[in-house]
Amino acid sequence: MKKTVVIDVVGLSSNLIGQHTPFLDKYSKEKSLHTIAPMLPAVTTAVQS
Repeated sequence: MKKTVVIDVVGLSSNLIGQHTPFLDKYSKEKSLHTIAPMLPAVTTAVQS
């Protein structure tokens, strides 16, 4: 079974992963990193729930 990890953090982009995010930096170098295209227009949390 292939495992998938989704890290959903508002405003996080791959150029912010580095020295100050050591776990994410190490994980992204050991595993494959993919981005998900956002669905626009975005909706607020109240609409999503």
